[in-house]
Amino acid sequence: MRTIVWLLIFTLPVIAFASVGEAGFDLLRRDLNAASVGIASASVAFPQTTAFGGNPAALADKTSRIASLSYVDDPLDLKSGVLQYAQPWREYTVGARLQYYDYGTFDRINATGQKLGTFTANDIFIAAAIARRFNDVTIGIEPGFISSKIESYSASALTVSGGIQYTPKFISLLRVGADIRNLGVNTKKYVSQTTKLPTEIRLGLAKKLEHLPLTLLAQGNKWSDTDWYLNAGGEFEIAKSFLLRGGYSTIGKDQKSVGSNESTAGLSAGFGMKYRDYLFDFAYAMQGSVGDRLFLQFSWLPSKR
Repeated sequence: MRTIVWLLIFTLPVIAFASVGEAGFDLLRRDLNAASVGIASASVAFPQTTAFGGNPAALADKTSRIASLSYVDDPLDLKSGVLQYAQPWREYTVGARLQYYDYGTFDRINATGQKLGTFTANDIFIAAAIARRFNDVTIGIEPGFISSKIESYSASALTVSGGIQYTPKFISLLRVGADIRNLGVNTKKYVSQTTKLPTEIRLGLAKKLEHLPLTLLAQGNKWSDTDWYLNAGGEFEIAKSFLLRGGYSTIGKDQKSVGSNESTAGLSAGFGMKYRDYLFDFAYAMQGSVGDRLFLQFSWLPSKR
């Protein structure tokens, strides 16, 4: 009965999901975790090896502490990253993360073209999460706070994300996942204009093959201001200390320039390499005219004592 209740909690918002128009708080759209980006962010049903930022329900499978630091090399010298920590606590797993996005410095120019100095723009997101396993179901929730600043103007909002993962007993090594992310309300507006949150729904599957160390992933995604699109990827365990990843997102078709031949837009690839209690993840995402992005992530995963 408890499982049915939780399924309703996360299914009803999907039915009511009807927000339209372009949303702000762009940082909330960005996956900054290298392990996830390597599989084209098809992570809603994936029991991630690193910290969180995908489906908060995946936290419930963490059996020891984990700390993670990510850095993203963006086009045009934009800078972004995330700091995360999670650990078991009683029958739960709890965590926290800090994300930032620095859009750089811009020239302030008046209507006549005269330069009047410079200004900056940045986003900061702080969140906490808690997750728990109930037999074959894991459930997680992540409340957060985002602040966005452009020149002397700023906006902020409270957010909440929730997710569920289900491992059916009647299909071996299959996991089903669903989440809804970035529901919330503004706490401060740019002047008098409300900034819409980029709410997202994700539904997906993860299937580990029985006779091959390969996990295949597929998921559908819907932002409040986009059509549905598909992410698919895979993670191949070459050895216990080395993982290869690859994936593709159909949203890449929207990142191609008109009339161009950028057939690689939407593709991503990466690897994970573990040494003792440390894990290094690398990913490269090809985004066509938007510009390619390089992701680096260092994680500390101490052995359970």
